[in-house]
Amino acid sequence: MLFQIRVRLRAEKAGLASVTIESDQLVLRFPALPEGTSSRNLPKINSDARPGRNAYWLPFASRPENWRELLMESLTLVSEKCQQS
Repeated sequence: MLFQIRVRLRAEKAGLASVTIESDQLVLRFPALPEGTSSRNLPKINSDARPGRNAYWLPFASRPENWRELLMESLTLVSEKCQQS
């Protein structure tokens, strides 16, 4: 439960709408794009994360033993790098 609270707080700080698992990947999704916008200009955050149109995709199978660390690190990086752009 404490881990979920930490994730929620970091996700809010990063401006994310949700953190979910889809197709064996962690998905860090931003709020819906404004009408007429096709994608966000998401900066690269680390070698594990793949930026998409409106979200980062993290294959946690690449680091199954420490996916929680991967998630928390990625949330911090999203917060830092997306606030800079």
